[in-house]
Amino acid sequence: MLKAVFYDLDDTLFPARSVPEEVARPMLSALRDVLEGCGELKAAQIADIMDKVWDRPLDEIARLHGLSAEVLVRVGALFTGFRLSCELMPYPDIQVIGQVPGLRILVTTGFRRLQESKLECLGIAHYFDRIIVDALDEPGRRGKQAIFRELLEAYQLRPDEVVVLGDNPHSEIDAGNKLGIPTVQILRGRKQAAASASFHVEDLAKFLRWIETRGMCPPS
Repeated sequence: MLKAVFYDLDDTLFPARSVPEEVARPMLSALRDVLEGCGELKAAQIADIMDKVWDRPLDEIARLHGLSAEVLVRVGALFTGFRLSCELMPYPDIQVIGQVPGLRILVTTGFRRLQESKLECLGIAHYFDRIIVDALDEPGRRGKQAIFRELLEAYQLRPDEVVVLGDNPHSEIDAGNKLGIPTVQILRGRKQAAASASFHVEDLAKFLRWIETRGMCPPS
């Protein structure tokens, strides 16, 4: 029986690129200035970073493009103080979460103030029993694999009693796989299916049906 679901946030429960342009513009302009001024990156790399910044965690982008520690610190300083103050809309199927059995735990990676402000703007915190920010800007960051392991221990859960739902094969999907937790990749928008995920669904309604067809719901 399913006892818990570990949910991702960005591009799982809301479209990360839906942040209004006028809200994001000052931050993106400052980011471009840092990247162009560092002298380390080609124009194509800068363009790719600017394209991925709302879709991927900064540490993942840094590894992909080999950003130096100095540039990473400067970019991190921009995001550490940035928070959103605008209306954001979750995907329209967000209410399905209330029908999913077990503990509902949200684990989101990013800068603490930014991720917490997203949740405030979205107004979806009440759907979850617990919310954890895997904060890139705080010392002693554990990462999702360690957080998932601690949750298994804290709630005395076996891996087969939990499901990880998210979009990123390099983040929550990888973390769940390493712990033997079934992983379900949600394919919102242009997201491509990753072979590393145990299963794939297109939306939360299909995720709920996936749970029901596997007999993971408690008896009514």
